Amino acid sequence: EKLTANIEDKGQHFKYPEVNRFITDGTVIYDDDKQNTLPYILINDQRGEAWFQQDSVLKLPMLYFNLLILSPAVNRDPFSKLLSIFYARIVSEMLEETLDEAGEAGLSFGLDRDDRGISLFFSGYSQKMPLLFKEVMSILQMPGLESKMLGSVKDGLRNDYLAMESGSAFSIAQYFKYQLIHKHSIPYTEYIGLIDKVTVEDMNIFVKKIYEAISLESHIYGNISPKNVEELYDIVLNKFSAKRLNSDDIPRDAVMDYGKGSAYAYPVHTNSLDHCWSSFYQFGERTIRLSAIIQLGHTFLSPFFFDNIRGKKQLGYLAETRIEFFEKVLGLSFVILSDDNPPDKLAKEAERTLEEFSFYLQCVPSELFENNKRALVERVNKNNRTLEDWMNDVFLTAIFKGDTQYAQKLSKEIKSLTVEEVAETFKTAFNPATRARLSVYASAGNAVLLRRESLIKDIKKFKTATAVF
Repeated sequence: EKLTANIEDKGQHFKYPEVNRFITDGTVIYDDDKQNTLPYILINDQRGEAWFQQDSVLKLPMLYFNLLILSPAVNRDPFSKLLSIFYARIVSEMLEETLDEAGEAGLSFGLDRDDRGISLFFSGYSQKMPLLFKEVMSILQMPGLESKMLGSVKDGLRNDYLAMESGSAFSIAQYFKYQLIHKHSIPYTEYIGLIDKVTVEDMNIFVKKIYEAISLESHIYGNISPKNVEELYDIVLNKFSAKRLNSDDIPRDAVMDYGKGSAYAYPVHTNSLDHCWSSFYQFGERTIRLSAIIQLGHTFLSPFFFDNIRGKKQLGYLAETRIEFFEKVLGLSFVILSDDNPPDKLAKEAERTLEEFSFYLQCVPSELFENNKRALVERVNKNNRTLEDWMNDVFLTAIFKGDTQYAQKLSKEIKSLTVEEVAETFKTAFNPATRARLSVYASAGNAVLLRRESLIKDIKKFKTATAVF
């Protein structure tokens, strides 16, 4: 009896958790879109663009929704970029409890600044997605910002840059390669000295500037009605009472055009003990044919590059390559990380390896070449598609301005490729006389550059003088 009484007494102090607002209580499947067999542009007016496809195959109560709030205010100059970085971190911190609750209910959300605006990502159970969307919108104006929170964000950002400078050469090489590929990106070296000068008043004024004039750009796949998509757009525009951006004022993601026969080099001094060579080779303007060539060639190049650099020559403990897809241009990136070999040696050996690749490719047995073609076609067609695969179709349709037959066209191009055409394309891309290359040399010592490369001494001047795609 005493034990029972004790338990009952303590039970009076138990506190049950609040009901999770985001837990779905139904599985309504929308089927009210007559165009839902293919991605299409649902919104294309003064509000912006929305590329959309309603899920009619998987029939899951799930949704993917990427939204970019386009605003020139986030990237006008180094100080505005710094403020936009602060803004993304502050809003994410203000949303922590909401996002924890939503995450427990199967919803996820991400917010970041982009050189073109504020990027939002929602995914998960679709029924409660509008509720999460409204909660996020209510925080975007950053209510109740205090100096204490701002100070915490300052410390975090400052520590992040210090960590990058003292961390692996890989991180800083990749960072500056990104800066030098994108026309409008501003490196942290131009605003790190301004961190301590940011005030609460600066942030409050900046938030108003972000939403003075905006346009929306989104990609949506999943279980949602077209009507509901338009309602979400109206929520954003009504929330901020924003003017619509003129077409000429909408920020564009321009990629640098290095020009045929050109090679540029940017040396970075690091505090790390290792060395990194990171490079980007431009292959040319994006077409379905060029994409087919690069993707097929890469199935041979990736193991060839690794085996030669990491295996036979043992130059570094990391040697990798990846395809770079941009809206208007295609290329390949290479990275070698080493404890012992300086970046100039890594670059020379990589250059030799890449020049040898086209000869290697011409000697590939026809049976192996055809097997790689078949495997790549199978991957492109994605017979067993996931939600992510369907969402990727929406992206590709938007990139190719409504071409919903991209996968079929790419498969057809892959099937028609010859080893001679693929080898010739890669030979041209890697030949010093015809290539278009950017390299970043990251090292604790003074990086020695290849004689054929033009030294980039100032990123801003380089971007001003170079053409773009």
